[in-house]
Amino acid sequence: MMNTSCYQQLFKNIDPLNSLVLTPNKRLAARIHQEYARYQKQTVWQTPAILPLDTWLENCWQLLVTQGQTNGYLLLNNQQTQLIWQRLIKEDCTENLLNLNATCQQVNNAWQLLQQWQLDPSDPRLALTLDHRLFLKWVENYQQICLDNKYLDQASLSQWLSQSFNNLTLNPPSHIVLVSFTELRPDIDYLMTQLKNLACKINEWQPKIINLSKTTLSLPDKMEEITIVAKWAKTIHQQHPQSQIACIFQNITQDRQLIEQAFYETFGIDQQINNDLPFALSSGTRFVTIPIIHAALNCLQLKTKLIAFEKIKQFLYSPFFIAKEEELFQQVLFVSILQQTEQATFYTNQLFFHLKKFNAELCIHNALQVFLNEPIPNLQLPSQWAEYFSKLLQMVGWPGQRSLTSSEYQACQRWLRLLNELALLDTVSEPLTYSEALQLLTELAVDTIFQAESSQSHIQILGLLEAVGMTFDYIWVTGLDSKSWPPLANPHPLIPIALQRELNMPHCSAERELVFCQRLTEQLLTTCQHFIASYAEQDKEIILQKSPLLKDLPLSQLESLLPTEIKSIKRPLIEYFIDEQAPQVTADEKIKGGTGLLKRQAACPFRAFAEYRLLAKPIENYALGIDAKTKGKLIHKALELLWKQLNSQARLLTLTETKQNNLLYAVIEQTFQSINIPTQNYALISLEKTRLHKLLTEWLSYERKRPAFEVIATEKWQSVKLNELTLKVQVDRIDQTRQGSMILLDYKTGKTSINDWFSQRPNEPQLPLYTLVCSGPITAMAFAQLKADEIRFKGITLTTEGLPDCDLPEKIKDCLPNWENQLQLWRQTLLQLADDFIAGKALVDPKNPRETCQQCHLSSLCRVHETINID
Repeated sequence: MMNTSCYQQLFKNIDPLNSLVLTPNKRLAARIHQEYARYQKQTVWQTPAILPLDTWLENCWQLLVTQGQTNGYLLLNNQQTQLIWQRLIKEDCTENLLNLNATCQQVNNAWQLLQQWQLDPSDPRLALTLDHRLFLKWVENYQQICLDNKYLDQASLSQWLSQSFNNLTLNPPSHIVLVSFTELRPDIDYLMTQLKNLACKINEWQPKIINLSKTTLSLPDKMEEITIVAKWAKTIHQQHPQSQIACIFQNITQDRQLIEQAFYETFGIDQQINNDLPFALSSGTRFVTIPIIHAALNCLQLKTKLIAFEKIKQFLYSPFFIAKEEELFQQVLFVSILQQTEQATFYTNQLFFHLKKFNAELCIHNALQVFLNEPIPNLQLPSQWAEYFSKLLQMVGWPGQRSLTSSEYQACQRWLRLLNELALLDTVSEPLTYSEALQLLTELAVDTIFQAESSQSHIQILGLLEAVGMTFDYIWVTGLDSKSWPPLANPHPLIPIALQRELNMPHCSAERELVFCQRLTEQLLTTCQHFIASYAEQDKEIILQKSPLLKDLPLSQLESLLPTEIKSIKRPLIEYFIDEQAPQVTADEKIKGGTGLLKRQAACPFRAFAEYRLLAKPIENYALGIDAKTKGKLIHKALELLWKQLNSQARLLTLTETKQNNLLYAVIEQTFQSINIPTQNYALISLEKTRLHKLLTEWLSYERKRPAFEVIATEKWQSVKLNELTLKVQVDRIDQTRQGSMILLDYKTGKTSINDWFSQRPNEPQLPLYTLVCSGPITAMAFAQLKADEIRFKGITLTTEGLPDCDLPEKIKDCLPNWENQLQLWRQTLLQLADDFIAGKALVDPKNPRETCQQCHLSSLCRVHETINID
């Protein structure tokens, strides 16, 4: 167990009644409280004031409020300050900013630096460029708003308190101990100087622990580094259960997901479990990304005139609403019905129509109707909207009927505080519309970092600044390579760089970063008994070296630091059972499918089984605008309507250019009326009509050059029986030559290759299958390639006078020279695929893993990645 004697010196030099202990953060203040309680010998004791610096400043302000010494000023919180900046900048900018919220944060950060470094905005050194002068203009407006309304922001608080102490409006503390501050801001330094002048005794204190070992270690890459740290922490914890262990990650926010995964896997814990963990991860996540909060915000976004299908789907799939467990399947079924409408958005009355047509008395459906019918007020203050949002969520039963986990419960409690923060914006906000209030609430959730509280753990996973001042038995710091430690300079863009360097502002120069990182490294080295620093040898293609700040630490090998059993991941022995045989298709089992079934069976038998027997098909996501699938439907429909009017090439040849254009315009309008387009953007629709007209014009010009033909079938549905399997197929087009022979065509708007027809597992079995349903002799079959850069036929022709750009069978590599033999081979291939499907052959056997599995949605079901290297 860690020796706490380092804190005893601190505790001996403080008076519980008169001393004030200030820390850089809440975590260190809580730790000192724990150590102070452990230090006591009595059962009852007086606890000194141990506070984070920011909390003490706010407490001093509240004391002034209690005494009536604030002259009517209101102390703004961060959200109120941000809203003032947003309104100010939005009113001043004639053009819309790409990201108003980010701009306001940059401006607010620059304002905080001016206050903390006690810079007068009228200082001519600040007005260097146009951007700098625009910032100063905003600052002037901001100061005027604060003056007119008697606002005081957090950045200006220390200056006000300095004056209050100096005027004896506030009584100064007798004794202040500053614990583990790497550096003091100028405004805080000025405040402490004022207190010294008022006879306040001020001491600085840093914990000092005798270091027993310190070393550095290089590992192949970041993922290996994170994994080894997790296993090291587990091993040390098993060997010394009472030891305090710190795993410190320089980029803990960026790498949080990787860190969580490594620790949960190493300790063999399900990531859904968050109670009584042996480790505690300090870094929080943005509140908006917490599933239960994301669901609430998504639900509130449904209150719009036009509701996005994706929002409806997320709402109905969520477990955080009133839905009963036994109704979940019906909700998924309703989503699939909405999907079949191929609408990207729904008006409220359309959604109600589908709900009524679905004819299922589901709790969530009834609640959704009440929710959507609730009238929306025109303009309200944020506090009124906070009450309205709560009312809406109650209507749909948020946060759900199941028992919440500890983390979810804490998130719900934080949500209530977030609504209170929204209500506090009444002071600085005008009445808002629903969408404006919801946007404001969402921004608050984005800016809020949420970390669920957990029980005290012996293994702490921390960021670098969070670990400052805390003492441990073991510390491992990662990511200390020469590129990252010290990091590159990153001066603030709204303050002249030369001035930042002159005043030594944060991140202003490489020299400044070096000095700061040196201090931080020294602090870490003196707060533990055993210290390890590591770095990755490579970041993608970049070769990394050890940080120069670690030059005095010896470089060790992994073998000397870790037990042999944890140098590589040891996985438990798993018994494998390969289940590749599904039940045979029975006579009463209805199989619905066409050529897609055979295509799936050829590509991967398991996918055909899952999609056509288990019905495990995905709910497709809509793309913005008109996607490739919709464009393909438009081409097929337009050509179907076109050839139903023309019927033959002879009729086509009689058309003048004007008549052909008029015909195409009419066909295209009819096409767009018959196919649902998932967009309301008329400019985009107009552009697609123009593209379609040009493509069809080029295609008809190509068709005019062919030998004479008649179109005898377009988009014709037919049934084909392959032994015990009956499929329904749709033939794109069948032409008939003067000699009475047939030409089979398959329209394609994407990339094609006739090689896809051949082999025992053909990639494109559609045209070979058409040969089985064609009643007459076939002299040609081809893809009708309709691409802007490729207008042509691709296929096989039996005569040189057949289709243009097509080859004779003997000139095609994988095609049999004898046409009848090739037709028979196709028949055998298709019958074999059909028989395999009927027999229940469901082996996870992708024909080409990289291509077959790339777009497949079943990887979590078939677990193909466990047996086949897809990459």
